[in-house]
Amino acid sequence: MEFRYKVNSILIGGRNYLLRLYPIDKNLDYKPGQFINIVYQNIERSYSIASIPSFPYIELFITKIDGMFTSKLDDIKNQEVLVKGPYGRFLYENQNKVVFVSTGSGITPIISILRHIYSNKIDGEFYLFSSFKYREENIFESELRLYERLGLKLDIRYTKEGDNRISMEELIPYKDIDMYVCGNKEFALSISKEVKPKRLHLEAWG
Repeated sequence: MEFRYKVNSILIGGRNYLLRLYPIDKNLDYKPGQFINIVYQNIERSYSIASIPSFPYIELFITKIDGMFTSKLDDIKNQEVLVKGPYGRFLYENQNKVVFVSTGSGITPIISILRHIYSNKIDGEFYLFSSFKYREENIFESELRLYERLGLKLDIRYTKEGDNRISMEELIPYKDIDMYVCGNKEFALSISKEVKPKRLHLEAWG
């Protein structure tokens, strides 16, 4: 299905952009963890949704890489875009013990799932290993720290500021727990081959 939206808000953190799209007619019905296709000036790209359905807008977390679409991010505010979807099966299945792992903008569908978990006060044991190059790129840090106070076992790395990358050895102790991984393909495939989680939910690119 197709829906008309307007980009009413943009927050910038380093090379990352947080876009809020408000519906012009009807809001998209989606599940936490899914993605949409966004069309602007005849350019169509796929992006995961950071918001949850109870939000009055769709939130997207996009890294600017000077591609055909991302090179237009500085000019997209107050513009109308077309949204198609939703798509994807990177879905939370009401487990009460989950490990989430993300690199860069791979945090996007995971923050949506975490928002669902904590807004609905779901009891459980939840872990997040997340890495960014620089702290300024993590627009969600204060929100993640709130979830940490609510019980999330949180490990955030800033690899260009002296932190070590997330290693396979660190994840192996969690291989018997449902693991959701979103990030670049090389990293995600390494987890699949070396950590070998019993139940792996995977979304990757590159």
